Amino acid sequence: MKQFSVAFCILLSTLIVDAQNKFDIKEPNQSSISQKCGDCLSVMQNLPPEVSFGFYLEGREIYFMMTDKRYFDLLFKKGMDGIAVDIVTKSQFSCGSENQFTNSTINMGELLQPVYYKDFKKNLLEGEGGRIGILVGVLPESYLNKEYELNLLLLKNANMCYYQVFSNLPQARWGLLEMRLYQDTVLSEVGSGTAGSNTTEVVKRLNKTMILFS
Repeated sequence: MKQFSVAFCILLSTLIVDAQNKFDIKEPNQSSISQKCGDCLSVMQNLPPEVSFGFYLEGREIYFMMTDKRYFDLLFKKGMDGIAVDIVTKSQFSCGSENQFTNSTINMGELLQPVYYKDFKKNLLEGEGGRIGILVGVLPESYLNKEYELNLLLLKNANMCYYQVFSNLPQARWGLLEMRLYQDTVLSEVGSGTAGSNTTEVVKRLNKTMILFS
């Protein structure tokens, strides 16, 4: 019976780890982080203060926004370079205790499915002045009445290279700006396909309500 209990615990631990890392995101070790993440870390460390980035919620749709496309293009170059959203709730952290949700070293909360460069064209929106936005996920309904934050994972070749916490960002830091977003040229050339049609509707909505860092 004792052997069965031990085996069950090992199996349960394996299932938990697999569930936490179900998107096959890799975590570089100290010896390989420079090789696998050096380009990404260099861009983020040398990001000019006037270049802002973050998440914007339109209904339940989560958009990653950046005010300068040049740096966006430096971050995402290859098929498995991407973005993932980590939803972290206040209730996970009871006073004086550890994170109640996950033991993962990659994410702190519920990790949404990553969006990779190879699929960016489907949901990429561009605006005047080099501003850029991309749909990166949908907030589950279960979070609508909770206190939560949306944190950012930057991935290079599916390696978790950068984690950004966005905690208690006051709305005063955001300013309404006219984006005049338009479809990416590749989508425009495609014609009236499903992806192009959906993107057009997103553009119409975001034209009215787009928010970026001031």
